[in-house]
Amino acid sequence: MARLVWAAREALAQPEVQEALRKLGVTPQAGTPAELARLLNQEIAHWGEVVKRAGITPE
Repeated sequence: MARLVWAAREALAQPEVQEALRKLGVTPQAGTPAELARLLNQEIAHWGEVVKRAGITPE
């Protein structure tokens, strides 16, 4: 896992990778697997609440 994290950080440090991601609307940021898990859990909770308040249901 450490090698994968290191490789991702190396890739994200490249200006051309950062630019390509920005063109896709992505804000590049490196972090640890624990930080990513925390961010994903926050996003899931946030958007789950938005969907619930909007009354959106699957078809």
